[in-house]
Amino acid sequence: MPKALAGILFALSAAALNGSIGIISKLLMASGLNPYEIAFYKTFLALVFVSLLLIRTPFARQIQIVVPVSDNNIKIWMHIGLCALFGIFTLFFFETIAYVHGSAANVVVILMASATIAALVFGCLLLNEKIKISAISGVAVAIAGISVISWSGQASLLLLIFASAAGAGYGLFSVLVKKFGLHGGIYLTRFLLLFGLIYLAIPYLTTFRQNPFDFHWQTVAGLIALAILPTILGFYCTTFHYIC
Repeated sequence: MPKALAGILFALSAAALNGSIGIISKLLMASGLNPYEIAFYKTFLALVFVSLLLIRTPFARQIQIVVPVSDNNIKIWMHIGLCALFGIFTLFFFETIAYVHGSAANVVVILMASATIAALVFGCLLLNEKIKISAISGVAVAIAGISVISWSGQASLLLLIFASAAGAGYGLFSVLVKKFGLHGGIYLTRFLLLFGLIYLAIPYLTTFRQNPFDFHWQTVAGLIALAILPTILGFYCTTFHYIC
């Protein structure tokens, strides 16, 4: 399969998988979980699943696959940590909060539009990518979409702010992965989840409830679905399509 076609298929798969976040998150909130708990628990479960899957692969081998050519381990971890800050923490944290303030569809539209804008701007600034007419047209459509939703009263100001912040983080993350030359896939996904979990633990612990939520099978099933579909598979497709 040509690399260009493979990249398109992985990108479309990532978008489809990420589209499930809103519906499942809204259902979990209705069952009593708050946004900080959802973001933390789904990342924790995803990290556990990926770690079990890769338990037989030596750690050094995983690093070598993610960054084939590098003799500076500190620099590698700084790059991965920075990518996780925007691609895991900023995305998961602000996106989950945005679902509290409006419909899942509006959040997704605003998030993806702001991600498109951020990717174009940071791609130009950090990667020296040329801005083409097609890219400008896409950004114009994205801005128009945000404007229609905002002016029609379908989205609150807080939804607009949080969804835009999540999308901006996602867009910057996509640029940084290319800038740092990180090879995507399951190994990079694991490292991103590891750093992301550490970041997400801060708001989770600061809002920790003394009487934790009583989990039942529907809640556990929802968290597992979030961990597998958008968190693991979605990020796998997102990071993998950059090397296609």
